[in-house]
Amino acid sequence: MTSIGLQLYSIRDIAAADLLGTLTRVAEIGYDGVEFAGTYGVDAATVRQGLADAGLAAAGAHVSVPLLEESLAEQIELALALGCPAIGCPGFWNVDYTLPTFERMAQLFNQAGAACADAGIGFYYHIHGHEFVEVAPGQSGMDVLLTQTDPALVTLQPDVYWVAKAGVDPVAFVREHAARCSSL
Repeated sequence: MTSIGLQLYSIRDIAAADLLGTLTRVAEIGYDGVEFAGTYGVDAATVRQGLADAGLAAAGAHVSVPLLEESLAEQIELALALGCPAIGCPGFWNVDYTLPTFERMAQLFNQAGAACADAGIGFYYHIHGHEFVEVAPGQSGMDVLLTQTDPALVTLQPDVYWVAKAGVDPVAFVREHAARCSSL
């Protein structure tokens, strides 16, 4: 069975105003789970109870690059408290999309993936489209991420809109990298 979850970031203003009510409404609409992008000041135990009360599962949690670099252990602890099977990086911005940047991100993702694996959860990278920029002749940033991250530690979450907006066929991409795609 395929589970359908809602990325709470897509309704962040509503979630920030009333996270527990939002969880109830998301379940009423028919979703099976949610992917977090923070808990909007609500403690993890209360959120976990809110998930249970609504009959929802935690699908994952987005964790920014600064949080991966500065507080990975705390982010993993929060994910475990929420019942998340994995955490993921939602992309990286305000940087030059160069070969060294993508190599640094691959190294960070491998480190985060190893720490997550040690804690019994997964790690994924949410593709936003900027990864397809050419960083060396015939090589995209996505090529760097695919070849320099460990498939056992780092899976992919293609955002099919952004993949298509980057000029890449999302269906072909997912088919080609199906073993690496843990969610869409």
